Amino acid sequence: MLRLFSEYRQKAETDLSRTEELLKNEKTEELRLIYHSLRSSSQVFGMMGFSFACQDIEQRILDGETSEKLDKFIGLSRQIYEQELVDVVTFLK
Repeated sequence: MLRLFSEYRQKAETDLSRTEELLKNEKTEELRLIYHSLRSSSQVFGMMGFSFACQDIEQRILDGETSEKLDKFIGLSRQIYEQELVDVVTFLK
């Protein structure tokens, strides 16, 4: 489980580091795919708040939400990710 979580975390960090640039360049389909993937993989580790935030962002992208509003929700999702990450790390110790 630790190995799987380590792989998840590494991929999540890589994907999340790309979101600002993708949003800036209006590559919304790539952005949507990142949050679609993160939504399901986060559920495996019980990160339900982050998973819900990813689902919300994915839907907002599909609904044509403005970049400014998406940026706000992406920032909030990152905070949720960081909080829930601590919980999972603590649990797996």
